[in-house]
Amino acid sequence: CSYSWANQTSGVTSLLYSVKAVSGTVGWSAGAGAVVRRTTDGGATWGNGNPNPGVITGDIYNIEALDANTAFVTTSPGATFIYKTTNGGANWVQVYTIAGGFINTIKMVSATNGFAFGDVLSGNWLMLKTTDGGSTWTSLATVAGTGDGRNNCLQILGNDIWFGTGQNTVLHSTNLGINWTVATVTGITGQITGLHFNTPLIGIVGGATMSKTTDGGATWTLLAALGTGTISGIKGTGNNFWYVRGTGIYRSTDLGVSWASVHTQTAAQNDINLAADPNGCMVGWSAGTTGTTSKMTGTPVAIND
Repeated sequence: CSYSWANQTSGVTSLLYSVKAVSGTVGWSAGAGAVVRRTTDGGATWGNGNPNPGVITGDIYNIEALDANTAFVTTSPGATFIYKTTNGGANWVQVYTIAGGFINTIKMVSATNGFAFGDVLSGNWLMLKTTDGGSTWTSLATVAGTGDGRNNCLQILGNDIWFGTGQNTVLHSTNLGINWTVATVTGITGQITGLHFNTPLIGIVGGATMSKTTDGGATWTLLAALGTGTISGIKGTGNNFWYVRGTGIYRSTDLGVSWASVHTQTAAQNDINLAADPNGCMVGWSAGTTGTTSKMTGTPVAIND
């Protein structure tokens, strides 16, 4: 696939923390001040995904969506909350809250099953699951820990779950959250702010630096990365990885061995999210400071068996 990036107008100047690509036509983004943006035409126009404010309280740190109508957001102004919409954001309903918690990220693996992870609360990591499409949430597991998690650092592949933390560690389960191991990431100093696995064995995490694993997260090695600032979002497929760092977007076609700059925005980007396009390539968006939004499209240029 040949990939290209183009800036789009989100319609706001708010800080956008998170973006979700559902398809080449449907995308969501969210950020400070309970701002939610939604597109159903590939980003040609972005509309207000929270036109009736008052239900969602605080800044939105992560957004997840199943389609153009169903989406979830999380905020943590004192207590932590999960909100759900089933009508494209026209109305949001609070579906979970717990005092003193801080949910970092939400991932739905199907229309019914999903997970939400957050900071340590009362000595244990906040790990939640839903089996009814996000209408209710219950505890997934009791895993002791210290410190905090990070936005956009939850990955689920089959029975594997990875969760990156602010203590340069990665929590890993191979049985959908029943048992957990914790590995310190070699080469990362401080917080992990981006995480993605292309396979159950090969993954990359980033923060002030970048590291790669080829054994599912048990061991890590430092990678050379382009750009300056914090690597705050990573996505990938096959041999390809993309990450956002400062105003730049970077791509590797050899599993992180080498990188190239593929796009530069006018302001720092905080997240990147991709989806599979029917043409066989990937499609997606990045989002960041002052409402800046960019879209990636892919065009097939060769056929592989």
